[in-house]
Amino acid sequence: MEQMSNMTLMKETITTVEKEMKSLARKAMDTESELGRQKAENNSLRVLYENTEKDLSDTQRHLAKKKYELQLTQEKIMCLDEKIGKDHFRHEEYHC
Repeated sequence: MEQMSNMTLMKETITTVEKEMKSLARKAMDTESELGRQKAENNSLRVLYENTEKDLSDTQRHLAKKKYELQLTQEKIMCLDEKIGKDHFRHEEYHC
């Protein structure tokens, strides 16, 4: 009778352990699936970051070029203003 009771208890323990193993196996698969999803998202974010860095670099180069062009244009305007001022002064001297 005692052996039967022990055997029943062992069978119940085995059943409980098997259920726990199945549950842990499902959790492990879910965790592995989540890890794969997070790796894919991480790769996607890394590519986005690299593209953003490249775009930023391109924009900074473009801005520097435009600043240089603006500086040249401003210098030309100053030269033309000086020339106009000198021409206007000479024109006034000629009429006097």
